[in-house]
Amino acid sequence: MRVAKSLRLLLTDLVEWGEKAERLVARTNSVAVVDDEQAELALGRVVEIVGEISGRILVWHPAWARERNDEDLEHAYRMRNKLAHGYESISSARLYEIARSDVAVLTDKARRWLAELPDEQP
Repeated sequence: MRVAKSLRLLLTDLVEWGEKAERLVARTNSVAVVDDEQAELALGRVVEIVGEISGRILVWHPAWARERNDEDLEHAYRMRNKLAHGYESISSARLYEIARSDVAVLTDKARRWLAELPDEQP
């Protein structure tokens, strides 16, 4: 059984992995991702991890997540499941767009959420 990570650590992880997505997106474009297997695999993995972290926030910190009523966390977790189990239904170009827009929005929110956490919040 996994020990729940603190909300602060999960949000820090979310920012870290979101920034990895930002760096990958900055180095390429949707056409290049289609043609570059390594870029596609890297981007897919980063998006999947962002979704996994989002799912952990939803499960391990449900009251906090409910207070924010944020659909982006749920969307990221659903995308993680889709990548893990229905990977063939997501094109490389769509994956790029998800990282460029959806993950970027969630990363910005995670930065704000992290800044808003009370000092005593672990």
